[in-house]
Amino acid sequence: MTINRVVQLDGLRGIAAIGVLLYHIQCWFKIPLGISRGYLFVDMFFLLSGFVLTVTWRDADSAFSFFGRRLRRLWPTIAVAAVLGAVIHAVVGDLGDTRSVALLLGLGVLCTPLLAPSGLAFPLNGPQWSLSWELIANLVHGTTLNRLNSPQLALIAAIWGGALAISTVVTGGNTFGPDGTNWLLGVMRVGWAYTLGICLARLYRSRKWSAVCSCTEALALVIIVYITLPLLPNVGIVDAVFIVVVMPALFWLVVIGETPAGRTGRLMSILGAVSFPLYAFHMPVFSAVLSVGVSVYTGIVAAIIALSLATLVTLLSADRTQSVWNVRRART
Repeated sequence: MTINRVVQLDGLRGIAAIGVLLYHIQCWFKIPLGISRGYLFVDMFFLLSGFVLTVTWRDADSAFSFFGRRLRRLWPTIAVAAVLGAVIHAVVGDLGDTRSVALLLGLGVLCTPLLAPSGLAFPLNGPQWSLSWELIANLVHGTTLNRLNSPQLALIAAIWGGALAISTVVTGGNTFGPDGTNWLLGVMRVGWAYTLGICLARLYRSRKWSAVCSCTEALALVIIVYITLPLLPNVGIVDAVFIVVVMPALFWLVVIGETPAGRTGRLMSILGAVSFPLYAFHMPVFSAVLSVGVSVYTGIVAAIIALSLATLVTLLSADRTQSVWNVRRART
């Protein structure tokens, strides 16, 4: 059967990317924006990916063709972001000499984490930790997960979700993945959210559901919840409840909401198109601006540059630009 492109998920992806941007601005430029739980937007990215890649799976796809398509989609941007990060850090000189930066560049281009006792898993571009797990999830999706039935997938998701919830409560927050010491633990985040996305996509394709609210209302609710999270005490318990219960519920409300049309639909498509380059490039830009100073003004400048660069990259990508103005149809 044929299913319309779920345009509201473009809007959700854009909100998640902007949320991560604001979270990093708050962390690095010391600007109190009230987005101290913005790291949870990464789990939403994993959920989005599992869902969308299941809905748009092609009958003729093999594991090789599926992963090859994902690699062509993600790796060029990942590699360019690593190069940008290498150039900036080489000039700033905060990661050692040129040989050290060259080694980090090689690891970054190969999507290989630096499992060091301290520091980021990907020092040239911190957010690459999730993109490396994304590629691993895509490979497992094509080779294994797509062959499993829904009860088997639900069991796998439940195991990862339980492990993630317990670990989050014990450690006091769902911050696994970015650092060299906890990159391997990021498997719990992607294992839960990505597999759950596949399960929800299969439910979505069954058409055994009805809309509860409009997608714009659901997206507004997503924003309200993320802004409210920092106000709640006990980070570990709140994070665990959010990723296991609240996040899937919010996602489902967005998915089954009425698909927007006209200007609203185009706006969501624009947000979706800009989201990936914004996520991939914003931290190298922040590293450059941080060398100037830490203040509200440098934070604003960093955000403007990151948004401008992401927009430019989107405009230079012909296929993504076309998708902004044309609501595509995906055959499953």
